[in-house]
Amino acid sequence: MTGNYGIYGIIDQMLFSSPYGKKKSDSQPQEGLGFFHRLALQPANRNILQFYCDTGLTYQGLFPSRHEDLLGIALAYGLLSNDWVEATKQSQGIAPSRTTYDLELTYQIQVTHWLTIQPDLQYLIHPGTTQTYPNAFVLGLRSSIVF
Repeated sequence: MTGNYGIYGIIDQMLFSSPYGKKKSDSQPQEGLGFFHRLALQPANRNILQFYCDTGLTYQGLFPSRHEDLLGIALAYGLLSNDWVEATKQSQGIAPSRTTYDLELTYQIQVTHWLTIQPDLQYLIHPGTTQTYPNAFVLGLRSSIVF
């Protein structure tokens, strides 16, 4: 579709660095409390989501023997466009929720220098952007291998 666009911004900031933790270098602390926030806007007349944001906190090195591990908690919010809500009502006869939320708790474990495992627990409010499905807990597991 021509004329479509999006605007977004990201804030990613260390709030507190541990004076006792390991460091990547003298100028860049590795362990501590970080904050992130992302925001996105799109035209409502051609996108399902017209507004999205997520925000959260991370803490690296929470436990003395686990310097590389990362704990995270986040909240995501999406606002559906009025055009999409109305089109869904007309075509499917259902009224989708105008909003969707996701609460998340995760812990990334650095198993080796090349392997991470990350269990993840999410609570979804209005999953699938409909009121057809109940709110849901989702348990996930992610792994990453660096070659």
